[in-house]
Amino acid sequence: MDSPHPGITVDLPAASERDPAEAPETAATSTSAPQTRKPISFYISIIVLMLLAVITSWDTTSIALALPTITRQLGETSLFAFWLSLSIIFGSVAFMPYFTSSIDFRSPKLLLRVSMFLYAVGSIMFAVTDTRFLLLTSRLWQGAGVSGLQVFREVLLNDITNLEERPKYLHFLAMAQAVGGIAGPLLGTALSEPSGWRTMGWVNFLAIGVV
Repeated sequence: MDSPHPGITVDLPAASERDPAEAPETAATSTSAPQTRKPISFYISIIVLMLLAVITSWDTTSIALALPTITRQLGETSLFAFWLSLSIIFGSVAFMPYFTSSIDFRSPKLLLRVSMFLYAVGSIMFAVTDTRFLLLTSRLWQGAGVSGLQVFREVLLNDITNLEERPKYLHFLAMAQAVGGIAGPLLGTALSEPSGWRTMGWVNFLAIGVV
């Protein structure tokens, strides 16, 4: 090819000699990010989040089949059983705004530990109480812990995963929650004897302590 400046020649490859895949391949190479292997701590965190999903799910469903035994042993009415079944939901709804608004100025891990502590306290109260008031209060404390565990389970998952891989791990959490929902009635049936329904509180306490 002749240069517009006299005395200077520029040799360019012919159009037929150029590789059409060279430019796209170069662009793809420059834009692709290297795949990094996840550390072992990442998978431990996912397992812990799944265990929390199982615990909160089975606690919500396990008491349903134990309500007749609880009301019969404590000499309460069906109205008390109704409020006892809803008290954990009331506690969760009441504390949910606090946990969601605290994300901006508190450490998510710190508030997650606070939620686990509230849940553990409620579980112990449920296991040792003999009065109507304390039994309802124990379920309220458990509901407060459940609300925090649900909020910060999602927050921590967002912190350790990117947008592309997050749906896969959300699927794992949903599976864990389904397992807890199925195991809850089985646990309630096994522990619904007159002297056994309190064991549900100790089981929840031990489970949250192990996690």
